Amino acid sequence: MNLGIMSLDIIILIAVFALIFFWSFKNGKKGIIALIFTTYPALVIYSNLPYIVLDKPMAQAVGFVVIYILILTVLWRNVHARHVHSFIRKITDYGALTLSYMALIISISAHSIPALQKIYTFGGYFPELISKIDFGVVLIIPIIIILLTNNSDYN
Repeated sequence: MNLGIMSLDIIILIAVFALIFFWSFKNGKKGIIALIFTTYPALVIYSNLPYIVLDKPMAQAVGFVVIYILILTVLWRNVHARHVHSFIRKITDYGALTLSYMALIISISAHSIPALQKIYTFGGYFPELISKIDFGVVLIIPIIIILLTNNSDYN
């Protein structure tokens, strides 16, 4: 579609650029960096969704946008929040986050990058259990843990 001297595509691109550009002035460099970094995990999680088949292009777009917004929200809240925790709360939060990260690394080794097993092959009950869980589920678990541990006392 052509509106005078510029196409509608160019007008939309200019409008989106201006919106993000001025938004970054308001929120600083960390805002645009959060938008950029969010793209990578959103793409990985979207590509590995278990039990969900998105056939139609609109469903695919909506699915990606929902995952993107969820991850951006998690990242944004963690960058801007000031947390005040009790010692017990810190132990619980850090333990859950560490456990979810370990599960993620073991799952990446088992499902996505088997070459990591040449460095070290995890054995035992916990790694076997993690390797049986769908990769997409293990990708989502740390984000859920982050959301749960982010409900803290804010100043």
